[in-house]
Amino acid sequence: DRFTGVVRPLLMAGATINIICHSWGTVVTYEGLRELEREGNLPGRVANLFTVGAALSMPPVRGSLRATNRDGRRPAMVERWINLDAQGDLVGGTLADLFAVDVEKLELAPTGCQRNLGGFGWYNLGCAHGSYFRADNVTVNRQIFAQFINT
Repeated sequence: DRFTGVVRPLLMAGATINIICHSWGTVVTYEGLRELEREGNLPGRVANLFTVGAALSMPPVRGSLRATNRDGRRPAMVERWINLDAQGDLVGGTLADLFAVDVEKLELAPTGCQRNLGGFGWYNLGCAHGSYFRADNVTVNRQIFAQFINT
């Protein structure tokens, strides 16, 4: 309700927006956009939907989606869907196997994270999962978010 309460008025007003959602927020966003789509008559657009470290990639989560949303269809108001996943992020992963994403950027370097086991093991989950939003993550913030938002 919180998601649709914020996004519905923007789309009703005809706004073009970009949405960046992370982790469980990818589930809330997908379900919310599909709900708004069913309401119809929303002239606004989502220029870019960025799913980042997407819990939507996890089979148990997919199975708990509303039955009408399990087809993986891109919400009609979304013009482009971009999915991002960092190395070592055990929450995120590919969505292209079930969802109608347009672009996937997988195996991104988790900015600010060190590998365990002397540099040869896995990245720390907490670090990798939160690495997208570090100010020094130029790849995500400038080369992906800004590139798509500015095109």
